[in-house]
Amino acid sequence: MDIAEMFEAFSDQLTCYATGISRDRDLAEDLVSETFGRALRNRELLQMLPDYKVRSWLYRVLKNIFIDQRRRAVLEAAFYEDSEAYESDGFEKMEYRQFLEILPDALREVIVKKYWLNMNSSEIAESLSIPASTVRFRLSRALGLLRKNLE
Repeated sequence: MDIAEMFEAFSDQLTCYATGISRDRDLAEDLVSETFGRALRNRELLQMLPDYKVRSWLYRVLKNIFIDQRRRAVLEAAFYEDSEAYESDGFEKMEYRQFLEILPDALREVIVKKYWLNMNSSEIAESLSIPASTVRFRLSRALGLLRKNLE
C-alpha cells in the first residue's frame, strides 16, 4: 500500500479520531497531516506491513504526536510563567539572565530548553530539527563557556 492509498483509506478515520481527542477540527487536521508526513518518511517500513498494522501504526503515531504537542505546550507555558517571574523577581535572577546573554543564540537556546523547560536532548533535537548529538555538543560547549566566564 503506497502513501496515497493509505491516505485514501485512513484519513477520514484518523481525522475523526484526532477531532475526538483534541476537540479541535483544525488541530485534528494538523495532526493527520503530520501523521502522514511521518508515514511518508517511513514508507518502506509501512509497505512491508499488512493493512491492519499500517492502520495501527498511523493511530499510534497520531496519538503520540498529540501527546508530544500537549507536553510541549505545558512546558512552554511553565517556561513563560517562569520567565515572567524571572524578569520581575529581583537582582539575582537578573544576573542569571545577563550571564546567559554572553552565549550565542544557538547555545543559549539549548540551555534554556534543557534547564528551564526540562527537555531531554532528543526533545530539544526534535524541536530544533537538529541531531541529538548536536544538542549534546552545544550543551557541552555552552556549559564550558559559562564555566570559563565564571572564572
